[in-house]
Amino acid sequence: MAISDGYVVATDPDTGQLVIYDFTSQQTNRSSCHLLGLQFGPDSNLLGVCISKLQKYKIDNGQLVELWTCNDIKGGESLCTDSYGLIYVVARSLKQIYVISSQGELLQTLSHAKLPSEYT
Repeated sequence: MAISDGYVVATDPDTGQLVIYDFTSQQTNRSSCHLLGLQFGPDSNLLGVCISKLQKYKIDNGQLVELWTCNDIKGGESLCTDSYGLIYVVARSLKQIYVISSQGELLQTLSHAKLPSEYT
């Protein structure tokens, strides 16, 4: 689930679709996007990760409009951002963290090989 000043976006557990609730219009829309990790970035656009890609969307009248896709990741499960706009995608099963620019460019892949095996 991700929350911004204007929207709540969550994954429907039954269908896997995204449910977008607009606080202003109080309307709910659905999107066929299937994303695992969701977060609104510092620019109020929605970020979502799904195994092999990271996508950035703006929400326009309750509909997702894709801004870019980064296809340079594998095993992505969750994400977070920092105050500089960098995006971090965790691939726990691969013991990696991908660092991605706010424009969708893969900057670095960090290995966290010391992660205990019970977390993989």
